[in-house]
Amino acid sequence: MDGDGSALSLSSGPVFTSASASSSQGTLLVGEIASYTASYTITQLALDTGSISNSVLVTGSSPGQTNNVTDTSDDGDDNDSNTEDDTTDIAISKSPSIEVTKTAAITDNGDGAVGKGDVVQYTISVINNGNVTLSSLSVADVLSDASGNTLSLNSGPSFSGSSQGSAQGTLKVGETASYSALYIINQAAVDAGGLSNQASATASSPGNSNDVTDLSDDGDDNDGNLINDPTVTIITTSSSLEVIKTAAVTDNGGDGNTGSGDIINYTITVENKGNVTLSGLTLVDTLTDGSGGSLTLTNGPSFSSTTLGSSPGTLKPKRDSNL
Repeated sequence: MDGDGSALSLSSGPVFTSASASSSQGTLLVGEIASYTASYTITQLALDTGSISNSVLVTGSSPGQTNNVTDTSDDGDDNDSNTEDDTTDIAISKSPSIEVTKTAAITDNGDGAVGKGDVVQYTISVINNGNVTLSSLSVADVLSDASGNTLSLNSGPSFSGSSQGSAQGTLKVGETASYSALYIINQAAVDAGGLSNQASATASSPGNSNDVTDLSDDGDDNDGNLINDPTVTIITTSSSLEVIKTAAVTDNGGDGNTGSGDIINYTITVENKGNVTLSGLTLVDTLTDGSGGSLTLTNGPSFSSTTLGSSPGTLKPKRDSNL
């Protein structure tokens, strides 16, 4: 029987091998010992129960009697507090374990750089590297930007299949379950300089609940961190702006010439030419006459508007949108 009390079938035997006084099979002289062999190949189902229990019932006939002599086997160990007819038990050490790996592949939006609008496809692999079947397998995923702020995946993690055909939630010994998740990079992630992502998996070994767990590793053993390091996507940030100032003259004198009393209207445009959001934007305007003497603006500079709706002092990248 296995550790759950379910009946098992021997792989072979019992097979008669010899008798100490050379009697044939089925005959036993006084003081004679007959030997038999049997074998059992351990199955995964039996291993999952943690033990195998076996006993033998022997029956014989004395002269003039039929099947009147019987005995149940003993394990031969008188130090186990059971000295008679105790089963021969084999304990199987259960070693439940999983290993989680998470990798990232980026689909570029066409600009040749990792940035806003690119799609990050995460692949999560969970392998049963223990010796028992696991159940109730679940995967959780934590995504954050490089500053530690929590982000939300656009989809997943979703079960995509297993190497030995098990249904979602079950993992045989040596089997790998695969999950996928997707994230579309937004401006907040670009501003932080990248993404950090780590998945965790939890499963139950036979007779237990949620006792097996692991955090994902990025699968890169050349980064100086060999275990449980998050999957990091680095986004190269570049901050740059361009200022253009134009002038238009209102001829108040009506003489067709620029002169006293005419109004010069200056238009200042500031464009964010980088890939990160800029804040604390300020303008300093220096006005001088042709001799270098300092002049004072009649008014301004005054904020009028932004192309992407930002408030004064903030400037989004040109490619910013609702992603």
